[in-house]
Amino acid sequence: CAARGIDLPVPTDERIRELTGQPGDVFYRALLPGRLADLAPSLRSFCLDHEVEEMVRHARFYDGLGEMLQTLRARGIRLALASHGGERYIGAVAERLGYEEIFDRIYFHGRDGLTTKGGMALRAIEELDGMDGLFVGDRWADLEAAREAGMRFAGCLYGYGGLE
Repeated sequence: CAARGIDLPVPTDERIRELTGQPGDVFYRALLPGRLADLAPSLRSFCLDHEVEEMVRHARFYDGLGEMLQTLRARGIRLALASHGGERYIGAVAERLGYEEIFDRIYFHGRDGLTTKGGMALRAIEELDGMDGLFVGDRWADLEAAREAGMRFAGCLYGYGGLE
């Protein structure tokens, strides 16, 4: 904004948490007032390099989640990740947290044309031989994805999602 002479307040941490989990195009558009929404792709591009750098340096699992995933994996449970994050963002997190050693499949926004978590869940069922899955998430979009794929759902309060 400063480079374009636009005076906008910095979004609060609460607003960022509220939007976290949305696809990038939705996230960045929501940060800008309606009259500036067309600048969302530029804002996203500007921020992505910084986000990737921070993820490579600081990404971490929520307390206990990494250990739980490793335990499930050790018990032979097949795991897939479905994220609204894009390839560069998820790639940075995956590198830092060792996703390749934990997940059988990793799906992200735009991979093979996938743009919804429901589509990702359906693809996971297909690629993991029709598994009877449980979709775990902390957002409304996760519940919708589970419904779309005909999966059971476990809503969790880890992350940024609230009771609703």
